[in-house]
Amino acid sequence: MRRKHREYKPTKNCLGCDRPDTFGVTMRPTVKEVQGEEFTFDTEKYHCTACEAEWLSPAQMFSAVRQAVTFYLKKHGMLTGEDCEQRRRKLGWTQQDLVDASGVSIATIKRLESGVHILTSAHNDATERALELGEHNLSMKQAAVIEWAIRQCVWEGMAYYEEAIAEHSVEARFLDSQSSHGIVDQPEPLCA
Repeated sequence: MRRKHREYKPTKNCLGCDRPDTFGVTMRPTVKEVQGEEFTFDTEKYHCTACEAEWLSPAQMFSAVRQAVTFYLKKHGMLTGEDCEQRRRKLGWTQQDLVDASGVSIATIKRLESGVHILTSAHNDATERALELGEHNLSMKQAAVIEWAIRQCVWEGMAYYEEAIAEHSVEARFLDSQSSHGIVDQPEPLCA
C-alpha cells in the first residue's frame, strides 16, 4: 500500500522572498544522495520566478527520494520496488506469498515496494531467487497448458483421420509412418 500524503497547501507567498503569486510547480533539476552517491534528475518542485527559491512538498520529496533510490538500485543491478511489485503481481502472489518463498520479512518486502528502501545483498538475492523460481514455475505451467492444447488438437485431428481410415480402409500403420505424432489417446482434462 502506497503512503498517502495530505494535500500540500503552500503559503500564498514565496518561502524565499515572501512575494505573493511569484511561484508555481515546474520540473527542476534535483540532486539527491543515496549511500554516498549523488544522483541528478528532474522532478516537480515549487519554484519562484522572482528569487529562484525552490522547495518540495512532502509528496514531492517522497517522489524524489523514490526516484533517487530507484536510480541507485538500477545502477547496482538490484531489485527495485516497482520491479518487485510488478513481478509479484504478475505471479499472482501477495506480499505474504513472496515472504514465504524468499524467507525475507514482510516489513522488508513492504519497505522495498514503497520504493525508498535498499535491501541488503542477501535479502536482494533471496527475493530475486524467489521471484525467478516463481516465474520459472509459471512458465512451466503455461508450457503445460500449451502442450495440453496441442495434444487436444492432435487428438481431435487424429479422431478425424481414424474416421477417414475406417471409411476408406486405409491402414493405420501408413498414417503413423507419415505422422510425427501417430494416433494418440485423448489427453486427460487439464487441471489448473
